Amino acid sequence: MKGTAKRRSLTGAWLCVALAMGIFVRLPAYHQRSWWIDELITAQVAGRPLTGPDLWDATRKPADSILGFTLQDPGPGPLVYLLDGVFSKFARPVGGEYWLRVPGLVAALLTIGMLYIFGRQWWGSRRLAATITLWAALFPPWVDFSMGARGYAWTVLFLLIQWHALWCLVSGSQTLDYRSRLSVVTLAVITVLCFYLTPLNLVWCTPLWLTAAYFYWRNRQSFTPRLLRAVAVAALATAAAVVPYLMIWLMRLSAKGLGGGTITLHRAIARLHDFVDELSREPWYAVLAFGPLCLTALISILRLDRRPPVAMMTLTSWFMLVSGTMLSAALVLLFFLAPRYFVGFSIPLVWGSGIVFKQLLLFARHRWGQKFASYIILILTLLIATIETPSALHYARTPVHDWVSAVLWLNARKSPQDIIFCGPNADIEVLWAYAKQFHWDQQVPRWLIVENGRKVDTSTLEALQRVLLSHRRLWYITPFFGQVRPPAYWAFVRKHFREVARFPGRGDIVILLHEPSDSH
Repeated sequence: MKGTAKRRSLTGAWLCVALAMGIFVRLPAYHQRSWWIDELITAQVAGRPLTGPDLWDATRKPADSILGFTLQDPGPGPLVYLLDGVFSKFARPVGGEYWLRVPGLVAALLTIGMLYIFGRQWWGSRRLAATITLWAALFPPWVDFSMGARGYAWTVLFLLIQWHALWCLVSGSQTLDYRSRLSVVTLAVITVLCFYLTPLNLVWCTPLWLTAAYFYWRNRQSFTPRLLRAVAVAALATAAAVVPYLMIWLMRLSAKGLGGGTITLHRAIARLHDFVDELSREPWYAVLAFGPLCLTALISILRLDRRPPVAMMTLTSWFMLVSGTMLSAALVLLFFLAPRYFVGFSIPLVWGSGIVFKQLLLFARHRWGQKFASYIILILTLLIATIETPSALHYARTPVHDWVSAVLWLNARKSPQDIIFCGPNADIEVLWAYAKQFHWDQQVPRWLIVENGRKVDTSTLEALQRVLLSHRRLWYITPFFGQVRPPAYWAFVRKHFREVARFPGRGDIVILLHEPSDSH
């Protein structure tokens, strides 16, 4: 009994260490980490009421309500703005960005605690659960997810709960007892929550339901009709909660023409190139994207565990691999591909790591004894912390785009007569938000009014050509230098502007300057 109590206190201490380290590596994100455009949108939309006139009138500009905005936007669903935006009334640029990061930290700590609870059941070992929990608490993509205000931390938490519900279903009894009933309800509720975080999460939820359906169909002679009916009813109830919103959302996006444009091989190759370039700058996302494939292949080929739950989870991993491939193809052809969209792979990655780790420890225990296996756990835990902590700190403190530093630098050098241009994409909204704190947002025009009252977008080549004739000092700021616009646009910028500052982040913000004396 004393040995058992000692082991429990030791693993409890490890869990406390995991929680403490999880907080520690995320703290740099609370020190002046800039918002990027998506986080600014979160702050703005979260301050609106849930419903409004734009919900019922699709022709209105979606600026009155959360639902009106999300039904006309290809990004996250309304639950992101309700969860990540809970403190939006306190959030502001230049000093208050951290309020949008508090909900992500809460989601991360809940995920760490639940992973330890679930892991004890998955792997049958408190020590192993504590070790994997520490690994997950410091996993750089999880740190990144939890410090951004776009719902990824909540996706990880919800998928973790959903994964455990499926595990309970396939490893539980074959009758409709309390545990199986709770698992079915949890699977349904979490699917709905995941969908309303972002419809993209259906890519990860659908394979779990397909896996459950396949498992029950394969073993239908062993299960009671009541259990099969419960699963079918839960699936129908989930579809009823999801389909109406999904249909309206797709119709409104189609009406707005948000389909991604013409599909071309050149476009697909360019997006794959951008994806590889992003992976080269964020190598831990390569572990997230390809790690589950390697672990699943290892578990399947070596047959590390033959129990039905493991076979089920292996099949689930393959389903998620297929969905990830479909996701990649769709994003490359229709929108764009980013490593963060592979958030759903993180759960099979953690689970598969635990399975492989468990088999290694069993082998060590059988070959060299319990004491040696315990030393292996300790050494690997320290090694994990040593490798992951520097990267986790880097992911936490490095903004996507460092608008704070760029605006402070520009604020000290511009004059009231200068015109400031923002490059392509929607980042002019971020520049306005930060410049407003220093009262020069009016120097950043979105449009030029030319002959006959025609409006010219300032991010176009025509606008640059026209404004050069004003013989005024011009600043040009962008986090997408050399991207988005065609080569001719950037050739013109390079000819008439010179780079004067660069601010590193996930993507560098470049500031260029044109003075009348620079005219050719």
